[in-house]
Amino acid sequence: ADSVDIPLEDTLNRSTFLLKRMAAHAEAQHPIEIESTNGTSVIVSPIDGVVTFDTMPRYLKTTGSTTLTVADIDGGGSPSGSSTYYLYAFWQAGPKFQLSVTQPDAWKLYKSTGTAHALIGIVQTDAAAKWIKHRQSRHYIRYLEPARVRSPIAAPLGDTIDLSGRLPPQAHSARLAVNGQTTISVISALRPYVAIGPEGIDPLKFRELLLPNLLVGGRVNESVEIPLPASRKLAFQTDAATSTLEAYLQGMWW
Repeated sequence: ADSVDIPLEDTLNRSTFLLKRMAAHAEAQHPIEIESTNGTSVIVSPIDGVVTFDTMPRYLKTTGSTTLTVADIDGGGSPSGSSTYYLYAFWQAGPKFQLSVTQPDAWKLYKSTGTAHALIGIVQTDAAAKWIKHRQSRHYIRYLEPARVRSPIAAPLGDTIDLSGRLPPQAHSARLAVNGQTTISVISALRPYVAIGPEGIDPLKFRELLLPNLLVGGRVNESVEIPLPASRKLAFQTDAATSTLEAYLQGMWW
């Protein structure tokens, strides 16, 4: 009857709200840290404040680090190469973890199949099916061995860097180490540059890095954060054939 269902629903909603507030506070005070430093294991730091909902709300907490194995892969078996695995926390007679290729919901909170599995991280494999070495916290993943995504090249007419095969659809920004270098001595009246930005935006209007003139092999090195367009492509440009740009993927935000 409505006289029972409505008050019960209100009580559950209030309980859910309080659990979410507790979870948000716990995450702010003690962010979850995840890492793979050897390519063969994934380690999850102690968690405090992950909320899931199965038959009832669950508040998940662990007191020590957890090392994940192939037994924690959804469906069993070894990880696949060049794949993205989503790391979920869930309740099964206690807090547990799962690595799954099933994507999260649109809000990046829970597994797309329901609220019983809360998203806490993203882990990727390389072509050899080894976990990509990284550390992550507060939705930022820092790669311990940054991959070169653009070898040195001159691009006076502009070019692109396609990151769609390296970053999951949940990534909204990328951090790149950008190296610029002059290949000939440029007269003082001119200022060589390299520029980079999201595809669809003039690189010169996003991030321009100036190079020294009157010098062969003049360099500039900067770590640049770039918002990702839907295409996962970045646009870059050099002033002329006098300069080259090189880029390494250092990390991503999701």
